[in-house]
Amino acid sequence: MNRKKSRETGNPSSFDVRGALAAALDHHRAARVDEAVALYNKVLEAEPDNFDALSRCGFLARQAGLDAFAETLLSRAVAIDPRFVAGLNVLGLICDDADRPNEAAGWYEKVLGVDPHLLEALNNLGLACRKLGRHDAAVGVFERALALEPDNVELAINLAATHREAADFEAAERLYRRVIAAAPELPAAHVELGIALQGKGDTEAALTAYDRALAIDGNNADAHHNRGIALLGLERHDEARAAFLEVTHIRYGGPWWGAKDFTAAEAAAPEPGPGPLHASTFKLTDRIDQIEYLIARGRIDPSFTEMASRLRRLRGEFERDHGPDGTVELTPEQRALVGRFHDRVVHFEDAPRLAGGAVNPALDFAALEESYFSSPLSITTLDDFLMPEALESLSRFCRESTVFFAYSGARFTGADLPGGFNCSLLYQMAEELKAHMPTLLGAHALTNIWAYRHRDQTVGVEAHTDQGAVTFNFWITPDEANLEPGRGGLVVYAREQPFDWDWQTINHNKYLPDVLKRIEDFLAEAETVTIPYACNRAVLFHSNLFHKSDGIRFKDGFENRRVNITMLFGKRENVQQKSA
Repeated sequence: MNRKKSRETGNPSSFDVRGALAAALDHHRAARVDEAVALYNKVLEAEPDNFDALSRCGFLARQAGLDAFAETLLSRAVAIDPRFVAGLNVLGLICDDADRPNEAAGWYEKVLGVDPHLLEALNNLGLACRKLGRHDAAVGVFERALALEPDNVELAINLAATHREAADFEAAERLYRRVIAAAPELPAAHVELGIALQGKGDTEAALTAYDRALAIDGNNADAHHNRGIALLGLERHDEARAAFLEVTHIRYGGPWWGAKDFTAAEAAAPEPGPGPLHASTFKLTDRIDQIEYLIARGRIDPSFTEMASRLRRLRGEFERDHGPDGTVELTPEQRALVGRFHDRVVHFEDAPRLAGGAVNPALDFAALEESYFSSPLSITTLDDFLMPEALESLSRFCRESTVFFAYSGARFTGADLPGGFNCSLLYQMAEELKAHMPTLLGAHALTNIWAYRHRDQTVGVEAHTDQGAVTFNFWITPDEANLEPGRGGLVVYAREQPFDWDWQTINHNKYLPDVLKRIEDFLAEAETVTIPYACNRAVLFHSNLFHKSDGIRFKDGFENRRVNITMLFGKRENVQQKSA
C-alpha cells in the first residue's frame, strides 16, 4: 500500500506543510522536543493523515517518554501503511512497557508478516511469549532467530532464560555456558547461569557464578539480588540481608540515602533514565504523608518540605486529570518536577535484632502445628504473635523507612526485600519461628518477605496464591484503626491453584479483567474461611491456597493504614507429581 503523500496547494495563504515538516525535522534532530511536536501538530491539523508527521512525531513522543501519545500517532500511521515495520515494532515496544504482552505479541507478529527475518521483532516476540507463559512458542521463536544469527549472544541468553523458566535447567545451563565461552566478560551470562544452577539445586555453584558476575561489575544489581536469594536458601541470613541492601543502594539509593538537606541531594542527583516513570494517586498520597511524618518527628531535615510540596502538586494534577484512582505515566514536565527523587530511599534505619527475642515464647507452638496439620485447609491462627518491643520496632521500621515503592492503583503500596524491606528483626523472627515449629517449618528455608500498606477503604488484594510452601501473614496496625471489627482480615479459599496454570502469568496479572474472571469462575463454588483482622495476629496457611483481603475499612491517616507483612517459607511444589 502506498503511503498518503502531503497534499499540495496553489493557495499562497494556505499553511506550508512541507516547510513546517522541514522545520519540525530540524527541531527534532536538535532535540528541541516541544518545538518539533508543536509543528507536527500544526501539520496534522492541516492534514490529519499526513504520514510523515504521524510517524516522526510518534517516534519523537516515544523518545520523550510520552508513550500514550506515541501509541495514538503510530496507530494512525500503520493504519495508513500496514507495512510500516518500524512503526509496528515501536507499537509492540510500547505495549511491552505498559505490561500488555498480548497486544505486544500481536504487533510483533504483524512485523514478521512483513519481514519474517527481522531479528529484533523475533527477539521481541519471543520475550512477549515468555511474559505470557507461552514457553514452547518462545523457544520456537528464539530458535528461528538463532538459525539466522547463530552467534548472537542476546538471543542465546533469551532462549536459555526461556528454558530456565520452563524448568529445563539442563538445557539452560548448556546455553549459558556456551554464551560464557564466547563472551566471558558478560555479567548477565554469569547471573543467568547462576539462576539455572540454583534451579538444579546446586546453590554453591550458583554463588560462584554470581561472584564472577560481581568481579566483572560490582554494581550489578541482578547479581546481588540473586546472590541474596541463594543465601536465603542456605539460611545465611546476615549475608542475604547485606546482598539485598546492595540492591537497594544501587536501584533506589544515590545522594538521597541519608541526605541531610533536600537542596544538596537534588543538586547531586542524576536525571532519571530514559524509560517511562509511573505513579498512582494513592502512592503519591502515601509518600507525601510519610515525608511529613518524618519531618514532624525530626527524622529528616525540614528542607524536605519541598519534596512533599512537589509531590502534592503532582498529586493535584493526577486527581484533576485522572481522578482519585489514577495510575499513569509521568509527563516530561512531571518528570522534571519529581524525577530526581522518584522511587528513592530518603530515610532508612535498620530494626535490629532483640536480645530478649521477637516471637512470643508463651504461644503453644506444638498445638499450633497440630492445628495446622489437622485442618482440612492447612491453616491456623496465632494471636499475640510478637513481643511488644518487637511489634513496636517493626511498626516503626514500616512507618519511617521510605521503601514502599511498589503499588497497585488505589489499593496499596508495597515494599519487598530488594527494595529495602530488609531489616535484621525480620530474619530473627523467621529463625525463631523455625525453631518453635520444627515439624512444619524445619525443612523450609525463608524464601521471601514483603509488606503492603493499604488505602483506608479498599478491596485490598484480589484472590491469588503465593510461590512458597507455607505462608505466614500478620498485621501490625492498631485495632482501633479498624472501623469494621470482625472484617478487614483475610479470606482463604478451599481450592489450590492448578499446577497447569502458569503461576507468573496468573498472579502477576490478577487485576486484569480476563485473568480476574478466570480466577473468580474457578473459585465460584469454593468454600472459604475468613480470619478477622487483629493487630499482632498471624495467619499460617498452605501457600498454594487462593486467598484475598477481606474488605478493608480503616480510619484515614498515615498511622492508621492497614499494614500486613508476609513471610514465605519453602518452595511451591506439586506434591502429587513429585511423589508419582
